[in-house]
Amino acid sequence: MRITFGTNQIKNKQMKRLLFNAAFLITGLLYISSAIAQQEEKEKKTYQEPKFKKTKSYSKSYSLSGSDKVSLSNQFGEMKIMTWDKNEVKVDATITGKSDDEARAQQILDKISIVDSKEGGTASFKTKFADDKNDDKKTWSKGEHRNEGMQIDYLVYLPSGNALNAENQFGKMIVPDFRGEAVLESKFGSLTAGKISNAKSVTVEFGKADIAHINGGKLTIKFSEGTVNKLSGDIKADIEFSQAKLVIDNEVKSFDLHNSYATVYLDLNKSLSATYDIHTSHGSFANKSDFTIKSQSEDRNGYGPRFDYRYTGTSGSGTLKIKASSSFGEIVAGHNLQVDMTKKKKAKNTRTI
Repeated sequence: MRITFGTNQIKNKQMKRLLFNAAFLITGLLYISSAIAQQEEKEKKTYQEPKFKKTKSYSKSYSLSGSDKVSLSNQFGEMKIMTWDKNEVKVDATITGKSDDEARAQQILDKISIVDSKEGGTASFKTKFADDKNDDKKTWSKGEHRNEGMQIDYLVYLPSGNALNAENQFGKMIVPDFRGEAVLESKFGSLTAGKISNAKSVTVEFGKADIAHINGGKLTIKFSEGTVNKLSGDIKADIEFSQAKLVIDNEVKSFDLHNSYATVYLDLNKSLSATYDIHTSHGSFANKSDFTIKSQSEDRNGYGPRFDYRYTGTSGSGTLKIKASSSFGEIVAGHNLQVDMTKKKKAKNTRTI
């Protein structure tokens, strides 16, 4: 006897397998995030500031022409950027080593340095860590170095018009209004920024972002919470495993969003003139705006559940092109959206238009 399976049966089996894998991935990520949060909370309750602190100061400046670039790279501390009218960049830093053992605190301090240079039209400053050859790995495994740490805080002064490439990990990053071409990257920390008038790229991973205004460039938010209170120019956004609120008005020229396993709130100005083309795959779209954005009917072959949807619409004369795609995520469009980023959203299988 010959047994055959229809195309729909095969598709349904493949779809079930895909959904199972996605559910397994999300469950695993939620478990890991919960475990990390519980561990961090436990450490906060039991943490005691090390008994000894050793500090040293760093200060260096370079003159700049209008075409010179500034490159900054730091870890384990705050990076605060200020603008001034001088044609030079200056970095003042405070470096701290901490431990319950005084000699160990000094040892930590001694292995931290800031390497600077001015070559090829770029003034660069980077935090470096020397190899600690005196460490006995057995003492680390026994936890003898557990209550210790380091902190490297940058205070940077530079002209607002020069190009800037700034990266900070495990700490706060603060950037004022800035006119020059900017590449900003924050990981395992937070980014607070004013108006970034000439953004090439802004990246936030495993942290938080609160940005007043981004003009142009690529915005990347991963495993984070982010708010951009105004967008303008040509914007490409990539949001993954995050919650983000993006405010869009008529100063935006083009907007292209890719959303994966995230919830993205599009706060649309009520006078926005735009056309909308939104695709969801295993996700949802909620239209809370006054604009008509409807699901498009599609010819379908066969039977079974439907997971891919397309929504289109126009507001005003439709000048701005808003394109968005979402895989296993949620897109919410509305006006003056009030979003509480501290509340974790539950996964939905529903869709609204």
